[in-house]
Amino acid sequence: MERWLSLTVSKLVSSRVVHISIPKRLVKHAVVRNRIRRVLREAVRLGPFFKEEKVYLLRVSRSPKTVDLSMAMKTIESLHD
Repeated sequence: MERWLSLTVSKLVSSRVVHISIPKRLVKHAVVRNRIRRVLREAVRLGPFFKEEKVYLLRVSRSPKTVDLSMAMKTIESLHD
């Protein structure tokens, strides 16, 4: 599986916060960046991994070839293993 996403977790807040970082130099088109952001938000909302009161930073490190919800969920699941 292509590694295109990284996850950083911090315990510095009293509520759950999820930040999504997608650099313009990696994903040139705003439409694609917004699509990735929407899919990642939905994966976070549906996934069981982001329930604790922590700060989560999802950073895109490589432009994915395709972006869909099942791929994002599998990638996030592999990051938690």
